[in-house]
Order: sequence, then structure tokens, then C-alpha cells
Amino acid sequence: QARYTTNYNGGRREHIADAGIYGKWTPIIDALTDFKSLRILPYAKGGISVCIAVLPGDVNSSGGNVTTYGVGPAFGSGLMFLVKKYIYFGFDVQEELLNFNTVTQTVSGVPNTTVYRGGFKPQFSAVGVIGVHY
Repeated sequence: QARYTTNYNGGRREHIADAGIYGKWTPIIDALTDFKSLRILPYAKGGISVCIAVLPGDVNSSGGNVTTYGVGPAFGSGLMFLVKKYIYFGFDVQEELLNFNTVTQTVSGVPNTTVYRGGFKPQFSAVGVIGVHY
């Protein structure tokens, strides 16, 4: 799974890319699949996620943008509805437990000034899903 977002922030643009690889477990429960044209499929997933961000640096520094990254485990769950064997829709929630690096810049002549504090920063997401199963 991969995501990308960009935003205009304080007169400068930020870019954030996130990717993860997961193992997914879907229990097949008779009571949820015993319909003529609908299958309800709950699932749980776990894996590893990586986030890379290019963010605006300090306005008083000589550099414009800084890059930070985070890596960590991720887990989630969701519910899919499979209609007529081919069309599915549903929702997915996940939590990424990312540990980011600290970013420093030279600001107003002072070297190694922290502009983004690193550390543990969990990232939650909830998305709707639609697709074709074949």
C-alpha cells in the first residue's frame, strides 16, 4: 500500500510519501458469506511502514527544505463487502508506529539547530476502499 500527499505550507510546499507492506488474515465465516450475491469479509493486518517527508525548513536558515523519515511496525483491520464475486467496497483503519529522525539546520548562523524533533510519532489513518476482485 502506498500514499502520497502534498500541501502548501507557509508559502512553501511539503511532500509526504508513505508505503507499507502487510500480511493480511481474513477469516471465512459461514454466517457472513452465506448470501446469494454478497460476501462480508473482515480482516486484520500487520507489517512494516516507511514514511519520507520533504518539509519546509526554518525561514531563517540558508536551506529551503529538509527531509525526514520514519520506520516502524503497522497494524490495522477492516471490513470488505464483495458483491457478485467481482466488485468490492469497504473500509480500512490502521495505525503506524513510526520513529522519525531529528532534523537540524543552521539557523541565523547557529549550526545544528533542531527544526523538526524526531522520535516516536504514531500515524493513524482510516480510508474507504472500492475495487474489482478477479
